[in-house]
Amino acid sequence: MKARQTIKSALIALAAVAAIALQPAMAATYNFTVVENNSALDFGNQLRVEVAEVIGGASFTLFNDVGIQSSIAAIYFDDLTPRMFLDPIGISDQSSGVIFKKSSPPNMPGGNKISFEADDGNSVAGSVANGVNASGEWISFLGLWVNGNTSSFNNLISAMDSGAFRVGVHLRALPDGQSESYVTPSTVPLPAAAWLFGSALFGFMMVSNRRKV
Repeated sequence: MKARQTIKSALIALAAVAAIALQPAMAATYNFTVVENNSALDFGNQLRVEVAEVIGGASFTLFNDVGIQSSIAAIYFDDLTPRMFLDPIGISDQSSGVIFKKSSPPNMPGGNKISFEADDGNSVAGSVANGVNASGEWISFLGLWVNGNTSSFNNLISAMDSGAFRVGVHLRALPDGQSESYVTPSTVPLPAAAWLFGSALFGFMMVSNRRKV
């Protein structure tokens, strides 16, 4: 009986440690939905952005898990009013084969005439050399909070969930010769840390229950 209590106490302590360890690693992944409908092809499921909490702000890492040939040639951020991030949200890193430079086109094509903060890639229609155009390629951006409040990550997730804050991409070099615009949809999965903690806690409960039998 005493051994069981010791094991149970150890499991509870382990769950608490796991919760503390996972808490800072808040993250969520979004897919994209089409804006323009220029192409008959659907690229939404192969496009994703991973949003993660960092000290003083948030990072946005974009991927194109290419099933259909395409190149992410421009990336846009539709910030709130008042702004959530300091201007600009800047490129922090990019993988080999991806070359982006800062630019400021006024609107994302087909983006409901919303003025996005933009980072325009060097790739052009008909060329996929410099955009995010292959599985394993990526580009990452860093945004710093306007007010320096680290709890703003929860506000960001809420804004992305409602569609108040959006990330947009412009695709070029499509097989049918079209270009297309996509934005993050107004739905979001449970943050990764919550999934991990929930899974861990469920595992601890299962182990505990088995030992009681």
